[in-house]
Amino acid sequence: MKDARSGQFVAVAPYYDHLMRFVPYGMWVDYCEQILTRERGEARDVLDLCCGTGSIGLRFAERGYRVVGVDLSPQMVALGRATAEARGSSMRFVVADARKLCLRPEFDVAVCLFDSLNYITAEEQLRECFAGVAAALRRRGLFLFDVNTVRALRLDLFTQVNRDAADSLQYDWRSSWDPASRICTVHMRFRYDDNGRTEEFEEVHHQKGYELDELQRWLKDAGFDCCHVYNAYTLRRAGIFANRVFFVARKARSVL
Repeated sequence: MKDARSGQFVAVAPYYDHLMRFVPYGMWVDYCEQILTRERGEARDVLDLCCGTGSIGLRFAERGYRVVGVDLSPQMVALGRATAEARGSSMRFVVADARKLCLRPEFDVAVCLFDSLNYITAEEQLRECFAGVAAALRRRGLFLFDVNTVRALRLDLFTQVNRDAADSLQYDWRSSWDPASRICTVHMRFRYDDNGRTEEFEEVHHQKGYELDELQRWLKDAGFDCCHVYNAYTLRRAGIFANRVFFVARKARSVL
């Protein structure tokens, strides 16, 4: 959820880890490893695309993987590097745009989690992202990513409020759905209180709802075989009521 348009994940960057503190990152990595075991067995080199502050990649690194995190936000990458240094982690970070990747084919697996690809709202840019990921993977490498479905964005699941006075970070998010463009716009207002210091700020986020068959076609065009589309956190085929789905795609041929 980090590779965003200019202005997104800038003001909120210093508070992002606090905002996401209840996310079970270990469970997400467990799930990815379950898929990897099911699909190919052992993997070593991991590309964490749209890595944000590195919460996923750092956990992969703790499990013995060599990890490179890529994110568009310099603010998020700086926080990730500081965390990695503090933990003595080997994870490396690169500031780069997922829509314009120029990486060597030195990864066994690429992961892109927390609906990051929904933030790429132009078809051609998402197709370029797929091509860049394929070029970064070794032969028969795997690409794991999740997306919010059209259904989830249409149902305004981003409309959320936290006014808990005991929480130093409070927020009010209001989403709106445009059926013509399939873009969900989320107006986010935050208030941070810490020892008498108060900061208020806003961000506006945009996510595009993609049909699953579109994504499958574009993956194929980029040189992938789309192996599975799962209901999130399961190994069951995605159904029509899914709000979040996981794609598992395998690099099928050399990409020039």
